[in-house]
Amino acid sequence: LKMRLLCPTAMQVAFIFNQLVTRAKFQIQFPLDRCLNIHNTLFIYPRAVRHKYGKPALIIRQARSADNACMVISWYPGHMHKAGKELRKLASTTDAVVEVLDARIPAASSNPLLREIFTGKPTLKLLNKCDLAEAGATSSWQAYFNASDSARSLALNRNKQSISKAILAALSILTENNRPATAKRRQAVIFGVPNVGKSTILNAIAGRKLAKTGNEPAVTKGQHRIKLNEAWTLIDTPGMLWPKLEDQQAALWLAMTGSIRHTALDVEEIGWMTAECLRQVAPALLKARYGLEVLPEQTQELVAAIAHATGSLTKGGLIDGDKVAQALLNDFRSGKLGAVTLESVPS
Repeated sequence: LKMRLLCPTAMQVAFIFNQLVTRAKFQIQFPLDRCLNIHNTLFIYPRAVRHKYGKPALIIRQARSADNACMVISWYPGHMHKAGKELRKLASTTDAVVEVLDARIPAASSNPLLREIFTGKPTLKLLNKCDLAEAGATSSWQAYFNASDSARSLALNRNKQSISKAILAALSILTENNRPATAKRRQAVIFGVPNVGKSTILNAIAGRKLAKTGNEPAVTKGQHRIKLNEAWTLIDTPGMLWPKLEDQQAALWLAMTGSIRHTALDVEEIGWMTAECLRQVAPALLKARYGLEVLPEQTQELVAAIAHATGSLTKGGLIDGDKVAQALLNDFRSGKLGAVTLESVPS
């Protein structure tokens, strides 16, 4: 009987001792690494421990700061590299390009690699998902794009039934003074970052399901040719990013909107960074969505409030980091949080 009582007690003592050692190591290692500009995750407080057995707020926030400092958001799988090679072959026979942008991040969702491939081509910019963006900001972006002689823009929402005529009219205006690139039909290439809604637009243009759609990136992986009318052919291409996302703020926005596959990311970290971002750009929407009378000043407190509001808790009543991250990201991506534009027109 004594042995049975001693074993659980010994296990508890050992666990508490291990916790104290881990925390002591972290408190010593973290300041040293920051002073030497080293991002060493060896002594980052273990995620399993902080979820299951409690979470010292100061240590977790420092741990996340260290993680975020060395976390680089990037995604460029092989099929994108192959698609880029194939697009270069189309440049000489293309009369115009149709670029699909996310209205919440119009500049960040514009692919510099594709702009370089089709330099000098008349461009129709489709601001998609406008129902998820602020109307005033979308109008400002349209005026910004329309200021160029070689570009036009159209704002699209969920209702895309009349899009085909509008696209054909815009393409005709853009190319009316240009000679056709080939002796046959005029040709336009449509492209965009992954999960920007390009396939849904194509299906609306054709009036039938031509392209597979899905609420995740990399659904389309090859080229398709679509006859718009007797004069125009539209070539569909896979959603593409570029090899190095140098602007990590833009990379975060792409991750928030779902343009980067979730398996290439630490969802919990992206959820934490999303909370930080939205606390700055949409505090009123966060308060309204999650029933907060006062918006917490600290991100860890905001994440905890969202977790309680969405039921993202473990059986022991502690915060489930992955679950609360998914809940926040889903609310933002679906529009349940409200209309949010993350990117402003350049001054």
